[in-house]
Amino acid sequence: GFTRKDDELPTRVFEGLPDGPAAGRHVDRREFEAARDLYYGFAGWDPKTGNPTPEKLKSLSLGWLVEP
Repeated sequence: GFTRKDDELPTRVFEGLPDGPAAGRHVDRREFEAARDLYYGFAGWDPKTGNPTPEKLKSLSLGWLVEP
């Protein structure tokens, strides 16, 4: 299965561009992680694992995936 670790951007996007009109531009890692947490919250996913919460699965009629 997929986890939070799979929802990563390539390392190079966090580094500044070397030259050109956008020289020095990059994605701020802390802002990316905060945006990912916000997205997980809106989606009903656990921010620690990146997986749907049991409540979300039940709301999608998939409770059988978490119930013994």
